[in-house]
Amino acid sequence: MGQTFFVPGERNMPNEIALATDALSLSASIQKEDQVKRDALASLGEMISQQLPVTQLERIDLAKGKHIDYIDRPIDPVIINWCKSSADRWTAVIREQRNGPWIGVRPASQ
Repeated sequence: MGQTFFVPGERNMPNEIALATDALSLSASIQKEDQVKRDALASLGEMISQQLPVTQLERIDLAKGKHIDYIDRPIDPVIINWCKSSADRWTAVIREQRNGPWIGVRPASQ
């Protein structure tokens, strides 16, 4: 697309703008009928999410430069500030479908 995109945690990022980060992922195997453990795991996930402020993110079709929608996600303020410091920084650059458009996700400007 003739543009440069930087996403936290990407390899080979210039040292002067590198931001060390990684996603937190939890997994567990519990029996389907064990509601006590299922509830405990859900509660743990909620407690972790509550430690990060919910931020409004904007999804943009990168090829067209057009706004798609807004989503609210808990995200580390360090990542938000890093993204806001330059137009080429995004929280994510994804494709939702195999041949779909490239979508950039970044803190909403409003």
